[in-house]
Amino acid sequence: MSHARGAGACVAVCLLLSSAPAARGGEALSLYGSLRRFELGGGSAVAENLSFKRDRAEMVFSGKFYFEQPIAGRVRGAVFLGNGTFRAETPGSFERDNLRRLIEADRLESDFHSAVLRFSDGTFEELGLKPQAGAAPPEA
Repeated sequence: MSHARGAGACVAVCLLLSSAPAARGGEALSLYGSLRRFELGGGSAVAENLSFKRDRAEMVFSGKFYFEQPIAGRVRGAVFLGNGTFRAETPGSFERDNLRRLIEADRLESDFHSAVLRFSDGTFEELGLKPQAGAAPPEA
C-alpha cells in the first residue's frame, strides 16, 4: 500500500515540477514536502447538487469542501464532508459481466459522506466553487 501511495506522490511531484520549471534542489524538496503535508487552510465552499464528471465516472456533491492551501500558486486538493454519490457506467459487455458477477449490478454506484480529493490538473477551476476564507475544517 505504501508503495502505491509513494508512486502517486512521485507522479504528483513530477507534474508539479513540470508546471514550475524554475524549481531546483531545495525548492523542489520544499514543494514535495508541501504536497505530502496536505494542509487545509485554503478556505471552504458549500456545494448543492454539484455534478462533476471524468470519463465514465460522475460524482455529485451536496455539502462542504475544505480546500488545501495553494502550492506553487494552485489548489491541488480538498476534503469534502456531506452527502455524495459516485456512479460509473461500464463501457462494454466484459466489464458489465464482471460487475454483475462481483456486485450483482450493471453499473457501479455508491453513496459517500466524505472524500479526499487530490488533483494535478484544472479540477479546482472546473468545480467552479469560490472558497471563503476563515472556515476551518472540523477536527478529525
